[in-house]
Amino acid sequence: MNKKIDSLVLLRAIAVVLVVFCHLGHPLEDDGLFGLFFELMHNYGKYGVHIFFVVSGFIIPYSMYKSHYTLNNYFKFLYKRLIRLHPPYLFALLLTLIISFFSYKLRHLNFPETLKSVFFSFFYFHVPADNPVFWTLAVEAQYYLLIGIIFTIDLFFC
Repeated sequence: MNKKIDSLVLLRAIAVVLVVFCHLGHPLEDDGLFGLFFELMHNYGKYGVHIFFVVSGFIIPYSMYKSHYTLNNYFKFLYKRLIRLHPPYLFALLLTLIISFFSYKLRHLNFPETLKSVFFSFFYFHVPADNPVFWTLAVEAQYYLLIGIIFTIDLFFC
């Protein structure tokens, strides 16, 4: 049996393209021939993130349902989510902080992050100004914390 839902794969593909357009569109906006096109890419590409949230909002509880999730599985569920989310996040955070640090140093500007803000960033409580897209990972982490409990409450009352 195919475990993937084809329409969701298509939605995820559309979301990826929209997010890429959003990131590419802003730096390429200008008054030239394609300026309006890139402006539209930037303005509407951000909705790809919303599509990702909607898809995850469906697929995570759906997979929990299919696997007969119970509250006893909560910490295993969180561990699996943490292993999937946290290592790539830490790598991206480290890369962001290194690049930002040297960028500020080369421009003779004060680095805006402190030890406290970096520490909070490790746990999704702070989003570095130089990579604001990390807010989406904070929302994802909060979702995982809550859905593992809310899902069982919903099953209990249904």
